[in-house]
Amino acid sequence: MAVHQDAPERLAVGIEPGGVYLSVDGGETWSARSAGVHDDVHHLLALGADEYVAACGNGLYRTDDAGRTWLRQDTDFRDFWFNYFRESHSHEGTLYASANGWGPVAPGGALFEVADDGTVERYPYPGENESFVISWAVQDGTVYAGTMDVRDGFGQYEPARILRREERGWFESGTVPAGARTLATV
Repeated sequence: MAVHQDAPERLAVGIEPGGVYLSVDGGETWSARSAGVHDDVHHLLALGADEYVAACGNGLYRTDDAGRTWLRQDTDFRDFWFNYFRESHSHEGTLYASANGWGPVAPGGALFEVADDGTVERYPYPGENESFVISWAVQDGTVYAGTMDVRDGFGQYEPARILRREERGWFESGTVPAGARTLATV
């Protein structure tokens, strides 16, 4: 579920599979906002009162009119094999998006960073050939990412890396016993 502080009565929900639904009355009633967005929604991120990003099983989509229209964001990423988007996160003007690969040429994951001007960069990270990012957190201005292993399908019970973003790129902070489906800083 995605809620933005500027519109707390507006709830947006991504369903896997099923698309996007929006409530403007705190969840009493819902309307479909799925036209133009892939129906396999893994994560929905509220960037503003009317602006959302949907990480989907076939692409990364963005709306600025509360889901009435969607625009696919990853068509210029130039990396066809990484279009199965898992999660997204926004921090200080950068949208972070993670995808896992399709097929034998791309079994791992990819991290993309989209700047406010629309510039997209793919950044390597430790373990990208064996894992994909599935969670995000921020502590004292530092972005962290939790991964899940891709061995034998999805190795959610295999040890997983926790990554941190530094000026020079992504680095390993440590490992946890299993896939980091959620990540929080305290």
